[in-house]
Amino acid sequence: MIIIPGNAQDIGDRERQEDYFGFSSLENHNFERHGGVMMVLCDGMGGLANGAAASRAAVDAALSGYGRKQPSENIPSALDRALHEAHQAVCAICGESGNAGSTIVMAVVWQDTLYWASVGDSRLYLCRASAPAAQLTEDHNVASLMKEGAARGESHVRETDSATNPDALTAYLGAPYPPQPHTGTLPLRPGDRVIACTDGLYRGLSPEEMTAIARRGDPMSVAERMKASVLMQKLPHQDNLTVVLLAVSSPPDRLFQIFKAPGPTALGAIYGAIGGFGAAVALAILLTVFGVLKLELAPPQKPPNPPVTNTQPSTPPPAPVVRDQAETPSSPSPSQLLNTGVAGQGMQSGGKEKAKDQSGNPSDRQKRD
Repeated sequence: MIIIPGNAQDIGDRERQEDYFGFSSLENHNFERHGGVMMVLCDGMGGLANGAAASRAAVDAALSGYGRKQPSENIPSALDRALHEAHQAVCAICGESGNAGSTIVMAVVWQDTLYWASVGDSRLYLCRASAPAAQLTEDHNVASLMKEGAARGESHVRETDSATNPDALTAYLGAPYPPQPHTGTLPLRPGDRVIACTDGLYRGLSPEEMTAIARRGDPMSVAERMKASVLMQKLPHQDNLTVVLLAVSSPPDRLFQIFKAPGPTALGAIYGAIGGFGAAVALAILLTVFGVLKLELAPPQKPPNPPVTNTQPSTPPPAPVVRDQAETPSSPSPSQLLNTGVAGQGMQSGGKEKAKDQSGNPSDRQKRD
């Protein structure tokens, strides 16, 4: 499968951008064979100091940690290790300049399988065909905690103070306790689109609207249209919004994307094709000049000779000689034998003359006549 990334971001109504994201290298094919392609998205906690620094530190640490994956390490283990390294990076900021925190969602596409790990309320969705976008991650916030308690019939959940903020996080990077990420795996199909986004985006799009946008266009245009669809609603107190996605396609789709998408990728493909053809022509010329390659032109074909038409009158065949049956030949004399031999030569010569007559030349007999 071929993986094509896309992303879009906006600051919203906030004073600073506290969302941060990144992708693993798409050029390191040796790593991609065992590690796939990873995207990571973090949302710094705006209620705490250094939210922007926390989200950036978490993304950098996660990419660096996962980038050290070895072929012998499986992907879930590498994700878990990278996530805890991101947690330590945020904790280091807390120790330097006070409180800090960040959400995180990490997703890896390797061959035909999706792997993920998340902490906080940044989400991961799967858009497949025309079905509504399916949320793959679980939110770590008070609202989810209350919902789970109500499903179990716990009475104390109903008595929870109504002033409690349902959006308050119950788990995040930089917390005093180690994170317990939500993890999972899922088989993928060509045409699937895996979308990670912060709450600033999914609060403005329903799952049906998300799929309707994701089904059409290349990944970059999909991300831009999702962002535009949220911003045009002019929601009050619009939070930072970020969307990153990985589109899964078959190799022919990838070739189509290369020549369809504008920019250096398409121009590079076109220029490369032209340059390759020019180099082949130049090499053929050099080999011909130095005698290594011999090019022979086919000689011009001569037009066929026109058929010969006999314009001479046809010569009738000689009349047969009728011998008198009454005559009885006598024994030939030696002189007659000699004359007979000459006559035989004359007959042979006459045979040749007859052949000439059939080809259209007049015979000697006609000349004598």
